[in-house]
Amino acid sequence: ANDYVQLNTTDLSTVEIYDLTGKLLLSRNIMGDEKINTETFGPGVYQIKIISDQSYSTRSLIIQR
Repeated sequence: ANDYVQLNTTDLSTVEIYDLTGKLLLSRNIMGDEKINTETFGPGVYQIKIISDQSYSTRSLIIQR
């Protein structure tokens, strides 16, 4: 099992990961190819927000162990 999420951005971006209750679990600036460690997250569904000056996107992350 992978304990990370691979993200790729072209601009300096902020990545935020939330659990389904809305609690912020991680906030980090990234640029280019980055691996975000998820080994401390339990099984479940999470929301990933990627925010830059040019764009905003939200994705679901499902962790199964």
